[in-house]
Amino acid sequence: VQNGLITAEAASAMSHAEACRLVFLPGLSTAKKVTEVSGRGVGMDVVRNNIRDLQGTVDIVSKPGAGTTFSIKLPTSLIVSKGILLEASGQEYILPLTAISDMVKIPAADAHTYSGHRMARIRGEVYSLFSLADLFDLPSRTADELSIAVISSGKTRYGLIADRFASEVEVLVKPLAGGLERCREFHGAAIMGDGRVVLVLNPLECHRLEAIEKR
Repeated sequence: VQNGLITAEAASAMSHAEACRLVFLPGLSTAKKVTEVSGRGVGMDVVRNNIRDLQGTVDIVSKPGAGTTFSIKLPTSLIVSKGILLEASGQEYILPLTAISDMVKIPAADAHTYSGHRMARIRGEVYSLFSLADLFDLPSRTADELSIAVISSGKTRYGLIADRFASEVEVLVKPLAGGLERCREFHGAAIMGDGRVVLVLNPLECHRLEAIEKR
């Protein structure tokens, strides 16, 4: 009321549950002093808006002396996926962990080209190699060592070359829309903790797309 966010009449008519939801008001802060991380009235409002953008809801239940519970509901069209964040020519992608059977680094000299196909022996098995940079027509770089994710799913077995494996991540994958769903080489897109949007690869379709381009 003192901040002018609601009227005294509205406050007196509020239930306890409605009062708890005041934490989502933009501009509301209980901090006594403004710092770089608090007191600016930015926080739960941003959280609620991001959840709404995902077609979800967030609610709060709080009892003095007992604790506070935040309930977040998201549509089943969103998929939680574990993957490896990797880079190709400065671009970041996420490769689902379920499709990876191995991750190795080999000397570039160990990869050989035969009849237009790049191949290498990895742990005693011969695999066709495909470069993620070449797949998306990105500038490729020359390196003495190749970072390879071995993809194995059913009859599909190949090595996907990236510039770098960054880290393992757990992300919420949102399906692509607006015509982008026709890009079958992607499962969808994920929003990282810092707000970056990263495309999630569909390794089986990447393999087929590369095979089509070779033909």
